[in-house]
Formats: sequence, structure tokens, C-alpha cells
Amino acid sequence: MKFLLVPEEKCVYLPDLKAANLFLQPDIPVNTEIYHNLLKVGFRRSGDFIYRPYCNNCRACISVRIPVAEFKPNRSQKRVLAANTEITVDEKPADLTDEQFALYENYINERHVGSSMSEPDPIKTEDFFTSFWCDTRFFEFRLKGKLVMVAVVDQFKDSLSAVYTYFDPTLKKQSLGVYGVLWEIEYCKSVGFDYLHLGFWVDNCQKMSYKVNYRPVDLLVGDDSWLRLNKGETFDKSQLLDTEFDKQLSVTKIE
Repeated sequence: MKFLLVPEEKCVYLPDLKAANLFLQPDIPVNTEIYHNLLKVGFRRSGDFIYRPYCNNCRACISVRIPVAEFKPNRSQKRVLAANTEITVDEKPADLTDEQFALYENYINERHVGSSMSEPDPIKTEDFFTSFWCDTRFFEFRLKGKLVMVAVVDQFKDSLSAVYTYFDPTLKKQSLGVYGVLWEIEYCKSVGFDYLHLGFWVDNCQKMSYKVNYRPVDLLVGDDSWLRLNKGETFDKSQLLDTEFDKQLSVTKIE
């Protein structure tokens, strides 16, 4: 496989640092199985593009997954589950509807004012959520008939990967973001999946800290090598391993 390394930019997670991303060369044929294998070595997708942080002297972005069979909600998470018993969930085709986009637009304009995500476009949003080669599902969450949350996920033979979840920003007491993760965990259990992949966790980044609140949690510390953190356990960067995958990469640097 061949990869492209894009120029460094300001890191969106750790603003004092520079960041660069490594992309799978776009003309390489991809399917769900190939992407699943890349997921195990730290890659994610944005639309059809598969990427991974690839920064000089920094490995702060760590892929995380929840081993769903062993997950136990804490007291706070149990309260969130109890607060959302009236919500109903339905799977929908991975085609963005006007109603789904309207909710996304409200969410972005409330939660990401002034960011690169502001003033979203429906066509670009659907392109961001979906991929022609991946098995993507949309789940609609409704409260008394009103659409209050949408979870976009990719499905594999043994797991789900959370792509993006957005919700009604006015329903703060519902803790819908937390509920979305808890529901995805329970869904994985119900269909016999082993894991829920939550993307990148970045230590010392507040907006990413929630991803290790679901215990136990597995952290990708090497080539498909996962470090499990149980309740009360912490991570130290000394636990990161050297990766053979990185040593064998064929990388073209884009100037």
C-alpha cells in the first residue's frame, strides 16, 4: 500500500503543536475488509479518504475501542440510561435526509461556531458521513416522535466504528452524547460484536477525554496491540510500543 503525507498544520487537538496526516493513496482500491485491517493499526476514514495522524515526535492521538462484553456502566452512565428510556431508535439507509441535515446544522451551529465545520453543506456532509466502499448505517433516535439524535456508524464482521454522532443541543439534561455511546455498546452486544471503535483519544485534550470514561477501554499502543485500562487505571506514554507497520510504510511527502 502507498500513502501520502500532507504538510504540517496547527494541531486541532493540541494547539501548541504541529500535526500532519497520512492518507492512503486515493487510487488504491479499498473495501470494508481492507479498511477494517487499517483500523487495527490506527487509521480512520473521513468520507472515502482513509487517514491517520503521522506527526514528528508525537503519538498523542491513540485509537480506542470498547470491549463491549466486559463493559459495565458507572453510576453516572446508569443515570443517563434511566433519563432516556423514552427514546426509540430505528436504523435508516445511509442517505442524509432533510430532517437529519437540519438537526446536524443546528448541532454544528451551536457546538462548533467559527470552526471549519460551521455553515455545513448537505452534499458535503453526506460525503463526510458515507463511503461508497464501506458498510455505513444511520441510526435515528426519536423522543416522542421528534428526531433528537443521529448516530453514523460503520459495520464490520466483529465490531462497529463510530463515525459521527450529533444531537439536539438544547436537550442538555439528556446527555445525549453519552447516551449515544451507551446505546452503541448495547447494540454491539445484542448482535454479538466484540468491539465499539470510538476513534482517536488524545490525552490532555478535554473534548476527547470522554472516550476513556467507558471502562474497560482498549488503547492501541502498537501494531494491533491493545492496552486494556480497567476502572481506575491510567495510561502513560511509556507504554507505547514500536510499530513495524510504520517502518515498512511507502510514503510520498506532499510539499
